Amino acid sequence: MLPRLRVGFLSPHNPFDRQAFSGTAYFAFRALSRRADLSARVLGPYRAPWRLRHLERIARRTEPAVDPLRLDLAGLDAIVALTATDLVHPLLTRTDVPIVHVTDATPAFIRAFYGHPVSQAVEIREAEVLGGAALTVYSSRYMADRALEELGGDPARVTCVPFGINMEDLPAAAPDKPPLDPLRLLWVGTDWQRKGGQIALDTLAALRATGQGAVLSLVGDVPGSIALPPGAERIGHLDKNRPRDVARLAWLFARAHLFILPTRADCTPMVVAEANAHATPVLITGTGGIGSLIEEGTNGRMMPMEAGPQDWANAVLALIADPTRHEALCRASFDHAHTRLTWEAWARDLTALLL
Repeated sequence: MLPRLRVGFLSPHNPFDRQAFSGTAYFAFRALSRRADLSARVLGPYRAPWRLRHLERIARRTEPAVDPLRLDLAGLDAIVALTATDLVHPLLTRTDVPIVHVTDATPAFIRAFYGHPVSQAVEIREAEVLGGAALTVYSSRYMADRALEELGGDPARVTCVPFGINMEDLPAAAPDKPPLDPLRLLWVGTDWQRKGGQIALDTLAALRATGQGAVLSLVGDVPGSIALPPGAERIGHLDKNRPRDVARLAWLFARAHLFILPTRADCTPMVVAEANAHATPVLITGTGGIGSLIEEGTNGRMMPMEAGPQDWANAVLALIADPTRHEALCRASFDHAHTRLTWEAWARDLTALLL
């Protein structure tokens, strides 16, 4: 048997916390650590959330930040760094261990689409990481192409591997959907405005104005000042570190006929894969790297940024007009998630790049 590749996993997000970074670091590390051809260990002072809370009660201290200059890199064959530009940058001249820079956006994209102030220094640092890393892996082809255009770099050392589904266990079989009347829509988001929460509410109102029975479940941070129209229900925040909340979210996905996300800016939101894993097609804005997740007519449909609530309502009605076709779309969504959008697939493809 060939010796296993020894990999250090580096991230500014706690890979033992299912809630941090929407669980992305947790599931990425878990998928790598489960591979027979890898030996993966976490770099940094991270602890499980329950352990951290215990320490805080006793010592009244918080989890220390990662110091890249104090990391133990002994014996490593490679470092997989997840959205960790600020941690990778000081390592470029301090270690010979090859670094795989895994990320989902460029600074210019964050500035343009999220409206965050991003300085020129940040762009310079990202370009230097792109040039110094052995390999940079984006979560979408769209973002990889943007990076080469905006930051330069060697195309041979820039590629893409889609992220996986942030779920402990995928449903073994596609759940049976309830009857289409009433139509059950689901929205999940932590940023009401950016994730198009109001557009989703207005879409619900437009649907009900046509006589279509419809309900919309809202999971996440819905401002208390928002007056919900008939048919909308505020679920609130669900914590993925709590089994009861995980089970409730899974139940909501399984019951939904469509997942709707009129997002104003996104990279590659893996909530798409979560919906698909429960046989729920997705109706989402075609922005950022979402095109790497959606295959039109297979697992959902993308809407133009300028589409209004009536356009979204019309698209919803078109997707459910034929119950047989909607059922087939649900099955195709389930298959798409299980074959292409898992963290196991991500770890497999990333490992192939390392070997």
